[in-house]
Amino acid sequence: MKKSIKFKPVAYDEKKTQFVEICVSNDCAIAIDQNGKLWGWGTNTSNKMGITAIEEGGISKPFALYQINDKEMKALKISVGDNHSLVLFENKDGVK
Repeated sequence: MKKSIKFKPVAYDEKKTQFVEICVSNDCAIAIDQNGKLWGWGTNTSNKMGITAIEEGGISKPFALYQINDKEMKALKISVGDNHSLVLFENKDGVK
């Protein structure tokens, strides 16, 4: 089995955060936790994680995507491709 040069095992607090869905592209991963919050890690090419300020080399462990999480919406589904990411949200009134 060939080792990945882009993705390595990541450390995060498994007791506080349980990922219920993860989607991976060639350079980043985005996950939804048990509370419907988004997390991302990787090199973030094309700003697929919804943030533009990334250190050189990317994010090496799951990072809460606060810019998106602060919108008072719950993420239900995610999809990440080579040049995009899509998220299906539900607002506090249950509207998707």
